[in-house]
Amino acid sequence: TFYGPKADSEQSMALGSVLYDVLNQLCLDSEIEGIHVSELSLLERHLAHVKQGDLLLLDRFYPSKWLFFLLNAKGVDFCVRMKKDWWKVVETFTNSKDTERIVSFKLPKKDHKKLSDFTEIIDQEIKCRLVKVELETGEIEILCTSLTDTLKHKHEEFKELYHLRWN
Repeated sequence: TFYGPKADSEQSMALGSVLYDVLNQLCLDSEIEGIHVSELSLLERHLAHVKQGDLLLLDRFYPSKWLFFLLNAKGVDFCVRMKKDWWKVVETFTNSKDTERIVSFKLPKKDHKKLSDFTEIIDQEIKCRLVKVELETGEIEILCTSLTDTLKHKHEEFKELYHLRWN
């Protein structure tokens, strides 16, 4: 199928998503849908296969405050690559000299329905850690993680941790 102003660009007809155990190199779940479904929607389906104590490594198209709240409520840790200008708190951190920062998020009212099974956390704040990682190319990646214990999870470990996504 073609799309675009001149209908001359190819477009995929489907979107696939895989929940993959990067340490054991195993596919835990896979989903495929038409292009009308978002990656985040497919991730919601994967969550049935994620358990307390797991750590999700997610690319820059997944950040969502409601997702962070949901994972927090389920006891699932995360490390997500962020777009540098997606949220003001991330943009401020990106433009700072800091290499990491603890930040707090409130759940937007528009997302309260998504956490209706976890009403006890709807009005709370969650803490996350923003981490700058410098790649060999000099590019800076911003990661947002629930791993806020800076003594247990050292800044220098995040580059290798996030790189496991590319296995």
